[in-house]
Amino acid sequence: MDENNKVLETENINDEYIPDELSYDNASFEDVSTEVEAEKEKKSWQRELYEWVSSIAVAVVLAFVINTYCFSLVQVDGPSMQPTLYHGERLVVRKLLYTPDNGDVVIVKSDVLQKYIVKRVIALPGQEIGFDAERNVMVDGEIINEPYIASKQENLYYLYSYPLQIPKKGEVASLEVIAAEMSTDMIEEPVSVSIEGKDGKIYVSGSKFVKDGEFIPGETKYTQDGYFVLGDNRNHSSDSRNLGIIPKEEIVGKAFLRFMPFSEFGLIK
Repeated sequence: MDENNKVLETENINDEYIPDELSYDNASFEDVSTEVEAEKEKKSWQRELYEWVSSIAVAVVLAFVINTYCFSLVQVDGPSMQPTLYHGERLVVRKLLYTPDNGDVVIVKSDVLQKYIVKRVIALPGQEIGFDAERNVMVDGEIINEPYIASKQENLYYLYSYPLQIPKKGEVASLEVIAAEMSTDMIEEPVSVSIEGKDGKIYVSGSKFVKDGEFIPGETKYTQDGYFVLGDNRNHSSDSRNLGIIPKEEIVGKAFLRFMPFSEFGLIK
């Protein structure tokens, strides 16, 4: 055999052992593919769960913020606001950036009664509240028009002497207002107020309208605003006549919309 034939035979032999680069171990490939798909499904499930949990968490936080600072839903309990509102009706209360005004129907978190109540604002901080001989309500010396009441009041619950100036933050405080806070003992949870005379001086503790310490007539000032509120059903209502003047911090917001029953849906006036 000559040299040329040897070379040719060698080349032919080598060609027979060239590996096929398009060959695969099918079983091995399928196993890897299944694992990849399973991992993708696992990550997809985890992502979906995370999204659900995140959405629920955001919804809970938003609901908390809205209910705490913006709006809330309440249900009327009792007849004190008839004929404007009736027992069992459901209302929407606006809280955000709200300042009470004359005639507003408000929700009060009464510290005296230890519960929420619904009443109407009659007199604002700095205004004078009074009643004439026929028991008409007077604000700043003028009889106010009250088409919303069930009937005129039969008694005034003499907690205060009228006319009475409603506390306004920064104005000189009246000892009558502070002393009247002690007279709410007909309620289960009376406000704790004590007035003691020492060396001819007056000391107050527990009042909502002045700081604890010495009360100096003509000098001691109110620390927050007050509001005089009444129920529209005057003869079946606990309100400022026997609960006392309502401090601003206890007013939750304005009840502006009745949404149940649907037949009475509409704004509250």
